[in-house]
Amino acid sequence: MSLDLSILGKKVDAPESYNPAILFPISRSGQRAEFANKIEFKGVDIWYAYEISWLNPKGKPQVALGRFIFDANSENIVESKSLKLYLNSLNNFNVENMQTLQNIIKGDLSKASSSDVDVTLFSVKDKFEFLEYDGIYLDDLDVEINYEKKVDTSYLKKSDTLVKEKVYTDLFKANCLVTHQADWATLFIEYEGHKIDHEGLLKYLISYRNHNSFHEHCVEHIYADLLTILKPTFLNVYAKFTRRGGLDITPYRTNQTLKLPSFGRTTRQ
Repeated sequence: MSLDLSILGKKVDAPESYNPAILFPISRSGQRAEFANKIEFKGVDIWYAYEISWLNPKGKPQVALGRFIFDANSENIVESKSLKLYLNSLNNFNVENMQTLQNIIKGDLSKASSSDVDVTLFSVKDKFEFLEYDGIYLDDLDVEINYEKKVDTSYLKKSDTLVKEKVYTDLFKANCLVTHQADWATLFIEYEGHKIDHEGLLKYLISYRNHNSFHEHCVEHIYADLLTILKPTFLNVYAKFTRRGGLDITPYRTNQTLKLPSFGRTTRQ
């Protein structure tokens, strides 16, 4: 569907009853046009939903947390505001039990994305772990930045030294493609190949600060730039975006066998 038809940035009444039709699919192909057929990747988009509620058959409210895992090569993503409103449409929906609701959500999200979506609902009594950070912290580097270009690949440089390393930054920021609201993330890069200049890499990632794009496409463009310019033999890129509207998203892209990143939360999630 065209983004012009999206409910992003528009005043929309909260749904009063269960309404899967409110889910708004957006084709992934549009923002992949510049590197379509040039690179390949495997990956997922992992969503956590913190505001899920429904009614049991007696009308008593129930609550849960949800994890939705979309295949990165699905035809569509689901626009986040529409997903929030869809989940809100469940608030007065009578469902026999949590498993039944899980199956309903799975069917609706799979239909909207034109792919099989892994859906798991969790009790709010379950314990959730924070992420144990490892790797090289880029944010300790003292760098000077200008913002003449919104995304500046000229910062990306490599040496002759071969390494295998993991680096991360808490400074990643981009803006929503439609509303231009800020999106914040901790971004992780794991690679093997010629050593990437860390200062240049940090400046490249910071140059997304005023760039307008969806979470998933930001990660894909970073992945594509690193793969085509620096040519590592092994590459993982994933970003744990902070929560907005009761949802957070972790897009993950790799050129190796798919292995899901840690489900642990960052301190900002």
